[in-house]
Parts: sequence; structure tokens; C-alpha cells
Amino acid sequence: MWAVSRVRVPSVQPWAASLTKALFSSASASSSSSLLELEEVERVLRDVKAGDVRVVPVSERYDWADFMVIASGRSAWHVKNIAQALIYKALIIP
Repeated sequence: MWAVSRVRVPSVQPWAASLTKALFSSASASSSSSLLELEEVERVLRDVKAGDVRVVPVSERYDWADFMVIASGRSAWHVKNIAQALIYKALIIP
């Protein structure tokens, strides 16, 4: 069991570390290059054919976000690729 857990963790860490560094580093906090506009998120979700996309305005309740975007996928693989497409879009420099 421990060997399986050890093998799985490194495969997740590279993109998670990149995302954490891009979203929470002091350099990215001063510039919004790692944040996506709502239109960009909707475009990426449309391109990867995410289903049941809903945009919920939350700016009145929370000061850390304007919208919450909820989408579904057809399989675990599809949901993973939706997430990776959004992460890739957030990490590339325009």
C-alpha cells in the first residue's frame, strides 16, 4: 500500500507545485497575469467541451472572488483534462 501511495504522489506534484507558485507567489500577487478573466475561463471550458457550465456571481458574499464557475465532465479523464486546460491557460504568459 505504501509503495502505491509513494508512486502516485510525484505524478501529481509537478503541476500542483507550478499552480501554487503561480497563484500564491508574491510576484504573481502583484500582477494579474496568472488570473483568468471570466471570458477566458468560459472560452477554455467551451474548447474542451465541458458540460453544464454555470457561472455564479459571489462578489456580494465574498471579497476574494467575483464568480464561481461550475462545470461537469463526461468521465474522470475528461474532468482532469478540463482542470489541466484551465491550469495551462492560467500559467502561460499572454
